[in-house]
Amino acid sequence: MYLHDIGDAATYKNIKYNLKDMNDKKDLQMKYGAALSKKILTKIKGFTKKEIGSVCRLVKTHDIINKKRNYAEQLVFEADSLAMIDEKRAPSTFSRTEQIKFTNFFIQKRMSRFKTKTGKKYLKKLFAKYKKQYNI
Repeated sequence: MYLHDIGDAATYKNIKYNLKDMNDKKDLQMKYGAALSKKILTKIKGFTKKEIGSVCRLVKTHDIINKKRNYAEQLVFEADSLAMIDEKRAPSTFSRTEQIKFTNFFIQKRMSRFKTKTGKKYLKKLFAKYKKQYNI
């Protein structure tokens, strides 16, 4: 989870914070993230090639919306999704208009893909706080 968005800095440095631009660059962000993850984990030492490959695969696929997921991929997807609406820990940088677009995207594309009992529990709690925060 620490590495899943490591490709953000290289991908989003020259764009405005709007949902379309960010979504258009997701594939590139995941690709950069996987490459950086491999470089970091190889340099740290102590990880097997299999472990590095697993982490890189998770980083490279964590934001693919329509992906059929194994359990580890599902956990990363849900944790990442929850972080997107955790305004206490990661306040939004979107304008009001973009925040509404993001909310609609989140409801339509992410909420229905939660599968774990724990993920659903936290989704309910965090989304209630999120809606209150943005008066949605």
